[in-house]
Amino acid sequence: MTIARKSPLPKVQRLTRSADFARVYAAGESVAGKFLVVWRLRRPEPGPARMGVVASKRAIGKAHDRNRAKRLLREAGRNSRGLFSEGYDYVLIARRRIAGTKCQQVQDDLLKAVQRLK
Repeated sequence: MTIARKSPLPKVQRLTRSADFARVYAAGESVAGKFLVVWRLRRPEPGPARMGVVASKRAIGKAHDRNRAKRLLREAGRNSRGLFSEGYDYVLIARRRIAGTKCQQVQDDLLKAVQRLK
C-alpha cells in the first residue's frame, strides 16, 4: 500500500527569509480569525503569491503542538491557493485555539480571514 503525499508549495510560493517576514509585519495589514491571524503585504515586483507560516512557542507551547499547528496552516494554505492574490506576501500565524482542530475548520477560518482582507 502506498500513501499519497501532497506536493509541497514550490519555493517561489514560500516566504523563507526572516527579512521577508519582518517586512510583512512592519508594513502589512492583518486580520484575526478564530484559529489564525493573516498578515498581507503587496510586493513591489509582480509574481505569484508567497506564503509563510508561524507557530510561536509562547502561543502554542510544546514543539509537537507547534509542528501540528504549522502542518494545519500549510495544508489549509495549500488547499486554498486560489484565495491568495498574486503579487502579495502572506504570513499565517497560529493562535492558541488551533490545538485540537481539524484541517477543514482551519481552512474555513482562513477563507473568512482572507475575504475580509480584500
